[in-house]
Amino acid sequence: MPTVPPRAHRAHRTHITAEQTGTYAYPPTTHVTQPPFVTPEKAQRTLLQTHTDAIRLAAWNLTNADRDLRTTVTDAKRAGLSWDHIGNALGVTRQAAHRRFHTPPSTRRRHR
Repeated sequence: MPTVPPRAHRAHRTHITAEQTGTYAYPPTTHVTQPPFVTPEKAQRTLLQTHTDAIRLAAWNLTNADRDLRTTVTDAKRAGLSWDHIGNALGVTRQAAHRRFHTPPSTRRRHR
């Protein structure tokens, strides 16, 4: 049976330090270069653009979620669910659900 020198045998263990083995226990991280200098004005514009984009995305999500909720409630009402059931599903009273989602007959779309 071949003998392994003690130093090489122990080098794979993580508790052995680099000073003891003469190597690193883990591969060194990739070299990170210094980021280019960014002026405070450019940083401010980037920050404003980031927040503006986030606001636009949140508003778009809110609009779509509200549209989807209205469509779902309308479909549920057409399927025969009561305002009490719809209110319970939304966590509000039946009156609050009716007030928010009821469309008067004059504004309803005609389906042909």
